[in-house]
Amino acid sequence: MPRPTQPFVHALSNANQTLRLQAATGGSVAAWCINQLPWMSTPFDAPRDIWRPTHNPAHNAISLASMPMVPWCNRISRGGIRTPQGFCPLTPNLPGEIYPIHGDGFLQNWEWVQADATQATMQLTSNRYLGNPHHYAATQIVELTPDGMVQTLQLTHLGQHPLPYGMGQHPWFVNTTATRVQADVTGMWLCDSQYLPTQHTSKFDADKDLNRSISTKGSLINNLYDGWSGHASIDYPLYGLKLLLHAELNVCGANKPCFLMVYRPENSEVFCLEPVSHTVDAFHQTEQTGLHWLSHNESMSLTLTWRFTPLY
Repeated sequence: MPRPTQPFVHALSNANQTLRLQAATGGSVAAWCINQLPWMSTPFDAPRDIWRPTHNPAHNAISLASMPMVPWCNRISRGGIRTPQGFCPLTPNLPGEIYPIHGDGFLQNWEWVQADATQATMQLTSNRYLGNPHHYAATQIVELTPDGMVQTLQLTHLGQHPLPYGMGQHPWFVNTTATRVQADVTGMWLCDSQYLPTQHTSKFDADKDLNRSISTKGSLINNLYDGWSGHASIDYPLYGLKLLLHAELNVCGANKPCFLMVYRPENSEVFCLEPVSHTVDAFHQTEQTGLHWLSHNESMSLTLTWRFTPLY
């Protein structure tokens, strides 16, 4: 029998928020907006976009509001990666990028497993896509709550030989007036002109010190922070809201630390906070910091809990 046609866009909605998902476009989010929150006596005069919206269905995940990163994150240099089975070449996978970036899950069609009013599940099985060595199954569960949402990204290694894996989420936030971000971190990686790490430091320039809260508009930041507590907050004075983030990484049943990638284009209308499981170009670092070697049928997951509270 032919497979039933799956919807291209599915909208999750409750009294307070709307979230539009596109499974076939890399398992991505097309828009996330809020109408009202439980403590508000009246709704906004119009819905407020939290992530950069795409109002027309798009066929390119990188142009959407948020996308998953599997089976690795950020850039990989040196033309590929070494595995126990030998060197595996990787080619650039996005226009304008000289390195492969953000894995391959966002380039593939995910399928709906379940979708109702406030929760949806998407699934992908990937077997050496574009010649990558990884063979895995990935699942995303997205659920709206009264005051936010929960995203869970799960991955299981299906290959016979152990391989290093990573994962993350890549949301694009709308940069509103006077917005600020704060996270408890201990260090950051400086990088070269191609945004590959060159040096680790625990000394922060004032406009890059997440511990003290920084503006989401300013000079360029395209750096990875470590020693992250897994908690972050974004203040929206324009809306009177604070958005809290809690990231939890679990590998084979054990909790592991996350890293926070921050992308703040110079004086831009968007910015990114990307919870990730490993450092940039970890495949070519001596300690492969944050990469996790999975054997057949071993799994890892990343759960992001987003919750709005009053700012004042």
